[in-house]
Amino acid sequence: MLLNPEQIFQRYLYGEVISSKKIEKVFDENDKRHIYIVDTDLDEHFVFKFSNNSFTSPERIAGWKRLTELYNECGIYAPKILPDKYGGLWNGYLENNERYLVYAEEKKKFMTADEYGIASSDTSSYFEDMVAAAARIATVSTELPGWMSAWCLYDKFSIDDASDETYYWQDEFHKQIIGELPCFRERADRIWSRFSSMYQAFETDYRKLPQVFFQGDEGGTNAMLDDEGKFVGMLDFNLSGAEVNLNYFFRNFCRVRIRKDEVPELSSSAFRKAKDDEMRSRLDIVKKHYCFNTDETAAFPAYYRIVYPLECDLCQMFQSVVRERDIHKINIILDWIEYQQTRNDIAHSFMIYGIMLDSTANSQWIMKRRGERKYGAKN
Repeated sequence: MLLNPEQIFQRYLYGEVISSKKIEKVFDENDKRHIYIVDTDLDEHFVFKFSNNSFTSPERIAGWKRLTELYNECGIYAPKILPDKYGGLWNGYLENNERYLVYAEEKKKFMTADEYGIASSDTSSYFEDMVAAAARIATVSTELPGWMSAWCLYDKFSIDDASDETYYWQDEFHKQIIGELPCFRERADRIWSRFSSMYQAFETDYRKLPQVFFQGDEGGTNAMLDDEGKFVGMLDFNLSGAEVNLNYFFRNFCRVRIRKDEVPELSSSAFRKAKDDEMRSRLDIVKKHYCFNTDETAAFPAYYRIVYPLECDLCQMFQSVVRERDIHKINIILDWIEYQQTRNDIAHSFMIYGIMLDSTANSQWIMKRRGERKYGAKN
């Protein structure tokens, strides 16, 4: 932990510190974060965030502040970013030749889903409320920041990134297969070549899709619930940024997880249908609250074939199977990836099925919401 964080605390606090909880998050040598939850005898409650990474900057802290204010105006609670005694939003801290940028938030008013013992993968009890909140932001967030979210496609979240996240995981999987199991090289090369071709062809259409400034990382560790288990807000906005709405809603709410023990079932048509049904039900809930326009609907099949077969969680699970050298399971995984890459039923299975709203309806709904300002008006 840091040796002298108190020198930063003094720039914010008037009372004496009566409790201080420390949380260390060192992801790698390029991303070190230290969090201090501090209470004083004057009823001050602060969370200090010390960050040593390439994506925490004065510009982004100011942007996160604006976004948390928008979420609160929309009736979605988000801990506010607080200035120091002198009006500054950030301070520098130097230790062992490592420079940290520090900002402060109010201590959260609600517990997170995981603090209630709800697994981060199980959002069922508050899923629709969380979707509705994101859709509310999509209708009122009109000012885009100068950076993309961590989920971005065709851009980089930070200067340390070599590529976007989708490209990164596809490349990692390809390199792992040809490096560790050259007997599968032909198939791995075919999957990589198909991805690369689709990826390059889709960029122009993708960049035309609507974007919004979103929180960036919805889930059980960041979703806050009240005492009755009702969704009330989000915390941790440091992965936020401009994001294509289609990508944001799919990544956060629609992609379906597959467990490692389910890999043998990937070849089963019944299992595939069950996973399609799960994804369809999630998309239908999204479409109750966010109206995909005709461009987004038309783009979805290509988007799905590029993103879903090796999205980050699936890819990491598949990589763990590859490391075990189970040839039968690896064959099943490669078959499933190629099946997803070449599907021609995606529009019918997911976007045309169920609730479908055209761009006219979408525009009318957005105008209605904007005419309702204040932002907290109910849908």
